[in-house]
Amino acid sequence: MKMIKRSLSVALILGLVIFLSGFSSKKQNAAAVINENLVCGIPDFDTGMVYYGKVHSVAHQNGSSILMCKSKDAVGTGNKREWRDFLCGTFMGLTNDSYLNISAEGNATMRCKVKKPKK
Repeated sequence: MKMIKRSLSVALILGLVIFLSGFSSKKQNAAAVINENLVCGIPDFDTGMVYYGKVHSVAHQNGSSILMCKSKDAVGTGNKREWRDFLCGTFMGLTNDSYLNISAEGNATMRCKVKKPKK
């Protein structure tokens, strides 16, 4: 049951991130497209909860993309918790190049990086 809740949470996050990434970006230049102040979801793999935060994503001209999501609303447990290499959705696609850190105080930061596929 716990695994089902986690899977549903991750699926919800991926859908939300992909949906919201279609909105226009605030800043554009020749080097990158930057999306800011969109909503994102951060999973807590220990509790199955999803925390909502602010997005900062950058799509570089070389085809790589980095999505950063930060929230101060996660539940602090008194211990730092971190996860790596989980499935994450960005506006450039899905990736396992990911990192999530929830501090002892409940500050959460998630980073997901997508590299341009080689031809």
